[in-house]
Parts: sequence; C-alpha cells; structure tokens
Amino acid sequence: MPCKFNCPCRIGLDWISGIVELISLIFFLSGFGTKYWAVSEDGSIHSGLFTTCTTDVHILCYATHNYYHSSSAKGRIMGAAVIEIFTTCGLLFVLLLMLLYMCGLFEEKSVGRLAALTSYITSFFGFLGVILFGAGANSIDFSVGWSMGLVIMGLLLNIVAGIFIHVGSDQYVDEKLFQQSKHPRFKTAIPPLPPIRPQAQVTSRLSKMKLSA
Repeated sequence: MPCKFNCPCRIGLDWISGIVELISLIFFLSGFGTKYWAVSEDGSIHSGLFTTCTTDVHILCYATHNYYHSSSAKGRIMGAAVIEIFTTCGLLFVLLLMLLYMCGLFEEKSVGRLAALTSYITSFFGFLGVILFGAGANSIDFSVGWSMGLVIMGLLLNIVAGIFIHVGSDQYVDEKLFQQSKHPRFKTAIPPLPPIRPQAQVTSRLSKMKLSA
C-alpha cells in the first residue's frame, strides 16, 4: 500500500521495535522520575535518584545528595543517578535512530545495526546504575522499591527492541533485494534514450530511398 508521506509502510520487526522502544522509554522514565527506588524497612523513608522523603510524622522531602550527605551510600547513589541520566539520553537516541530508519530517511542496514548496538550498550550502563544504587541501598538496610522495577522492565524491553530492529533491518534489506530481482526495470523521471542505429542500417535505408526516387 502506498504511503502518504513516501515512507516504507510495512509491518515488520523493525516497526514493531519502534513500538517496543517507545513502551520501554515510558517504563524507564516512570521509574527514573519517581521516588521509590529504595524503601526503609518500616516504610517511613522512600528514596529516589534525586529526592528522598520521610513519612514518619510529616511528609518531608530532601534532595537525595543532601539526605545521604554523611552516609557511606552517597557515592554509590549519586553515581547511579549520573549513569541513569546518560542512560536516558541513550534511550532517546535509540528511539531517534529507529524513527529515522522507519520513516525512510535512512534505509541503510547500518542504521538498524547502530540502533541495536546503542540499545545494548544503553541497557548495559542502565543495569550498571541499578546495581550501583541497589548496593548503596543495601548498605543502609533499604529494600528495593517499585521505581527500580519499572526501570529494570524498561531496560529489558530496550534489549528486545534492539534485537527486533537488528533482525528486522536484515529482513527488510533482503526483501528489497528480492523485489528488485523480480522487477529489474523501474520507471524513471527521464525516459531512456533510443538506441543508436548502426551506420550500416542508415546507409542501406538512404540507398533504398535514392533508388525509389
């Protein structure tokens, strides 16, 4: 079916990967911005990458780096926050590469592979930040909260999206080559020039015209 905006309208793994990557980004950002990465044993304190709140008497919130100022866990938690910021940028870059590929701006196989490779590297650093934060929370006897669970789900979906775009780009290139082999001739804006007649045929026609005259 022709596409209104001259895009390769097809439903394949490369397009499904864009949807999965978008869902991955939603999960990750939901966990990234919420304040339940770690929870104290009695539930009176819940901590996120950037904000920590206490709910024992009144709800009071502090910047996480200020709350853990005198704690040994501060370095790990702040390191995790920095890593997750770069992970967010990586996820956005993966989605951008997928959109550029799917909208037909770049149909090269290398774009799909670059998106896949970026998704793998991004997930690696994302999990590294999760482990770092978990180690810091464990050192002060905090348990893992649901915000970290959302981030982990987003990173797993990001890996799935990378696999889909990798396999899908390979399939799309193979399909294009197959279609071109079935239809080797394509319409062009400038019609081809007529073949040049051999000189012998032109001479013979001229001699016939002279004899008839």
